[in-house]
Amino acid sequence: MVNIYWQARVKVIVFALNCIFKKQSNNPLFKRNFTYYYIIMNKGTVKFFDAGRGFGFIKDSESDEEYYVHSSGLIDIIKKDDTVTFELEQGKKGLNAVNVKLV
Repeated sequence: MVNIYWQARVKVIVFALNCIFKKQSNNPLFKRNFTYYYIIMNKGTVKFFDAGRGFGFIKDSESDEEYYVHSSGLIDIIKKDDTVTFELEQGKKGLNAVNVKLV
């Protein structure tokens, strides 16, 4: 008895999904676009980091620019002269290094 009940529910759900996708595929406004996002990981060296205060600076190896890093943006524990990879995120006063990992 239970098996028949679940088979009937599955058929109803499959039918409903087929109706939804059929309507959407016929609608010219509904298009399935796939967007790929690439995360650019920068590489740099820790110029200064004060664990007590929870902030420091990372110098990018390609552009020689320095970026602020806060302890909330760390994945690994870092110290001065460590080689790291990081992402950039817009902060209050400029770009900040986030997701900082040791190489």
